[in-house]
Amino acid sequence: MNYLKEQLEAKGVNFDAARLADPPELSIEVQADTVYIQGPVQLLGIRSLKIFTRAVIGGAGSELDVSAPIWSDGVYTNRVTTGREGDDGKDGFNGPTVEIFADEIQGAFRIIANGGDGLRGQNGGNGVPGQNNNEKEADKKSSECTKQSASNCLSKAGQPGVKGRPGGNAGNSGTSGDGGDSGTLTVLVARVDGNVELRSCKGSGAQPGTNGRGGQGGLGSIGGKGVTCYSNRWDPAQRLPQCIYKRQTGNAARGPRGNSGRSGNTPNTPGSDGSVSTTSVQSRDLDAATKLAYPVTLLRLIKRHSEDLLWANDLTTARKVLTFLKQVSADREDARDIYKEAKRKLAFVGKEGFDMFGNNVLFAPRIEWEVLLTVVEGIKEYATDYEKSYNNMRERIEAEEDFQQLAAKMSSVAEIQVQAERDRLVEARNIAESEKALYARAIGQLEDEMDNIVRHIESDIAGVISASQFNVEDFLAVLQGTVGFVSGAASGDIFEVLGPAVELATDLSSKLTCPTGSLEEVLQSMHKWLTFGNSYNPLEDSSDLDFDQVDIESVPEMMQANLEINKESLTAQLVCLLEVNSREQDVAQLKQYIEQFFISGSTRIDLIGKCIDLDNEIGGYNFDIPLLEETQLSLTSAKQPQGISDTEEVRLQFLEHLLSTYQEMEGSFMKEVYELYKGFRFRTLWETDDPLPQFQRVASEGAQGGRLNAIVELTNVLTSIQSLEADAVTCFSNNRPSTGIQRWSFSTTTHESMFNELRESGSSRFTLNIKNTCPTCFNVRLEKLYIELKGQDDQPESVPDTVHLLVRHLSASFFRNGDGSINEYRQPLGSFRKMKFRRFAISDETKCREEERNGNRNSIYCVYPSDGRLQLMCNQPTSQGACTDSLLGEEECRSPYGTYELVIPVDNDLSCDHPGMTNKNCQDLQLSSFDTMNVWALFYYWSDAYPSGRDHQLCRQHAG
Repeated sequence: MNYLKEQLEAKGVNFDAARLADPPELSIEVQADTVYIQGPVQLLGIRSLKIFTRAVIGGAGSELDVSAPIWSDGVYTNRVTTGREGDDGKDGFNGPTVEIFADEIQGAFRIIANGGDGLRGQNGGNGVPGQNNNEKEADKKSSECTKQSASNCLSKAGQPGVKGRPGGNAGNSGTSGDGGDSGTLTVLVARVDGNVELRSCKGSGAQPGTNGRGGQGGLGSIGGKGVTCYSNRWDPAQRLPQCIYKRQTGNAARGPRGNSGRSGNTPNTPGSDGSVSTTSVQSRDLDAATKLAYPVTLLRLIKRHSEDLLWANDLTTARKVLTFLKQVSADREDARDIYKEAKRKLAFVGKEGFDMFGNNVLFAPRIEWEVLLTVVEGIKEYATDYEKSYNNMRERIEAEEDFQQLAAKMSSVAEIQVQAERDRLVEARNIAESEKALYARAIGQLEDEMDNIVRHIESDIAGVISASQFNVEDFLAVLQGTVGFVSGAASGDIFEVLGPAVELATDLSSKLTCPTGSLEEVLQSMHKWLTFGNSYNPLEDSSDLDFDQVDIESVPEMMQANLEINKESLTAQLVCLLEVNSREQDVAQLKQYIEQFFISGSTRIDLIGKCIDLDNEIGGYNFDIPLLEETQLSLTSAKQPQGISDTEEVRLQFLEHLLSTYQEMEGSFMKEVYELYKGFRFRTLWETDDPLPQFQRVASEGAQGGRLNAIVELTNVLTSIQSLEADAVTCFSNNRPSTGIQRWSFSTTTHESMFNELRESGSSRFTLNIKNTCPTCFNVRLEKLYIELKGQDDQPESVPDTVHLLVRHLSASFFRNGDGSINEYRQPLGSFRKMKFRRFAISDETKCREEERNGNRNSIYCVYPSDGRLQLMCNQPTSQGACTDSLLGEEECRSPYGTYELVIPVDNDLSCDHPGMTNKNCQDLQLSSFDTMNVWALFYYWSDAYPSGRDHQLCRQHAG
């Protein structure tokens, strides 16, 4: 709220406590994810305040004072002068209407919305005093005596003064103003963690003014002097009696004062107090009407804020924000995309095994680092142009230049970048949807295969099981629980059996002399995994991604169980629980089927994990692409001759589109930088710190008072990754890898179930286990692969010598790091690599040695690193001077260890005497004749020691 006050004051809004005039009708609506009240904040004089927010946070001693102001004494039009009527006072201002809608309130603070006090009436002016009569009455003369007879001789008193002039009338005091009504405070909040005090007092009526006093009358005139007379008739010496003047007397009395003027007569009555309005804090969930009142622009703002929190790794707050967003946008057609986006992100936030973008942390890019870098640079280029254009526009808006002209100019510059980003996302979505469809079909095929394996296992168990407490139903329940798959081929309700079966398996594992390890680690997770696996189905609409009913953490947990690598130990433990009474050779086939089940189950969960990642990715595109299209429309409108209307609402929407688009570009840049970082880790195995926390983001909302700078900051992160890459180049230039070639053999004796699958369906899977590699062979990378099959039975004469194969490395790759630990990564499935072998040119080590003794270094029985039968599985980094054509694919080299999918494609409509070129096998090829398979791998690796980071001694010893 301090920021709001600063911005309004910068625009000339007055929040002073005392006013000379009515304040403007200022109504404020605040739309924000979080409203902070820190310290005392005064927004005096507003008419209304409405806050739509997710959270209000206040610090100790904080208060928001939106009380009405008071009148300044300077509001009187004239000063009090003699005899003037006083100006009337003024009624106090009413307190504002305050409404706050929030999901939560934290902290203790006060909100004040008092009414203003009335203004006292101005005092009346006193009346002017009457003028004094300073004249003097005439004195009596001596003639007053002489004109009297001696017999009637009397002294004459002086003439008294006349009455003074009257005083002036006084002015009436002004009437006093009434107090303003108290403000209305309503706080509707779902949760309060702290204390909110609402204060709304009525304004007091003003005390009465003082009437003027009438002016005092003036003094009367001065009295005249009298005369003293005497008679001399009694004097014997006088012959003629007379009335004789003797002397003058003192002045006669002064005249009385004039009448006083009339005093003011305004009644001595104070103004009335204002009325008291209601205040309330209603602690309850937001109702439907209130949710609808949240503007869509605000929901988009809150959505952007949730992204900020995810990128900052503040997962707790991010989950709160997304939960609120999901609740407030539910059942709103105008916010359906926001609802789906919040629901999608909530599926992953804070879940173990998922990163800030909702992607499985085990997944690594399939594309080479160098290609990823070009993608990052491309996004950076147009996002930087967009950032500069927006900042320039903001500065000029602040300078109050013409908004319509600025919008048109911004449109001309930004339209290219927005179109480029939209096209990139549309293409990415199309690729992701195609990839997901491929995975969904593969999941269905795998589940059919797993059902078939369960039938085989259920059939084989009967021949080997003894009178064991751990029966067939227990065994199948635990088997399926280990891979999170409910088979339709198994009888009974697995969820009824699983609980007791897990308890029994836990108990028996401690009593029987069974191998220990992998099974005990997963027993307690089986119910959760099985629940997830039973509920999961690939989505028709990726935007509907929602895991409220199942635990998404099941996916990375099952991946980390490493079923394909631990299949032998898991199988041994499970079979031991059956307490079999047969010889080892009698249970060999059962074990092979169990191991094959684990391989298929591991592949299935990998595919499900990738489908979920793709749903998350596609769901993001489904939100971002319409947003970019809305921005395009807004930019196009701004370029039209009539431009866009310059209203506050239109400004807000236009800037909202620009900011949302900016964050989308920012997010794309950040995701690609993160992919680049993961690609670096996948190639080097260097467990370096994630560079994204270095990214100090200025949130898009901060740009309303400043500049966007996220692309600049992310460029700094990119620079740090490139610096790390430069160190790695220097280090590995001085620590070169070695190359090697290795053969693995599979036969019906050791892998009967695999060959049975090949015979029945033409495809199967096999695993190369890293546990069987040398302990000082580090970061082994597969470059080339060659596979051949042979059998004791001959093929029909019509079958050509060349047999076509399809093979691909499945998701998981396992590497030994420099410290001896095993690093596990999952990648998207690649396309099948086409291979072929000649049935009569099968490698044979015994015959190879004989040929070599005879000096033949090019024997068909030998496979050398330069052998043309070896097919590239990735870009070839060890080939000096190799020319890479990006159009032919640029794929990182995986580990040779992991699971492979093998297909022997047979075209049942293709005649074996077909003369043209073909890439499939003809209809007469007999898959049942194959009983042995050789897998040759050419790889590079680091021997004896491997640098585990830029500061490793192997890197430092050659530095400089």
